[in-house]
Amino acid sequence: MGWTVGRNVQIDYRWGAGNADRIRKFAAELVALAPDVILSAGSPSVAALQQTTDTVPVVFVTVGHLVDDPEMRVDLLPHQPSTR
Repeated sequence: MGWTVGRNVQIDYRWGAGNADRIRKFAAELVALAPDVILSAGSPSVAALQQTTDTVPVVFVTVGHLVDDPEMRVDLLPHQPSTR
């Protein structure tokens, strides 16, 4: 795709290490950067990002039961509006 770090793509890492306060803090930091998209791994991180932004798309991997978990409430079809 021609992506070059520092030229046309930026990658910022955060690691919450299972600490809910750190995860929420890092979610706010990342959203404040106004990225085009955020990639997140793990249900706690995705939940924190969902609570922090309605405008930045969040792509997620390795998460738990999205449909059954009331904290998550993830729309499985990207063209549908959020059900939060």
